[in-house]
Amino acid sequence: MKNNRYAPALLFLAMLFGASACSAQTKAPDSSAAKAYAPLGEIKTAGYVVRLLSDHAPPIRGVNAFEVLITDASGKAVDDAKATFDLNMTNMNHGRNVVVAAPSGDGRYRGEVRFMMPGPWRAIVRIERPGRAPVDLRFEFKVNFK
Repeated sequence: MKNNRYAPALLFLAMLFGASACSAQTKAPDSSAAKAYAPLGEIKTAGYVVRLLSDHAPPIRGVNAFEVLITDASGKAVDDAKATFDLNMTNMNHGRNVVVAAPSGDGRYRGEVRFMMPGPWRAIVRIERPGRAPVDLRFEFKVNFK
């Protein structure tokens, strides 16, 4: 075999290129980015405009973060409510599965929800406010595997 005088330089460049390509692939995601929520639907009633949002679009089997944005008819954020998500499939009853959403300000309420299987689901968002009758709003959507 013939001795190649460029072999050490080529080996060095190959190692350098391989290391930089590897480090680009293993770079950790930026955890400082704000989590984006995708819309699942909006319902306007006589007293409210309610938007249901999810951190996955569409939601996936397993854990998802849901957010409901509640404003009054004039667009002012509703911050004095209690909001819950009552989750069930539309074609199969999984029993009662109610998640209480925590207020996060500006009319936003968030909760962690879990879907056991993919398919057609419904979230009944219940809004309770002092001195008013509770309001139930139905949102239907599909849940995917991942």
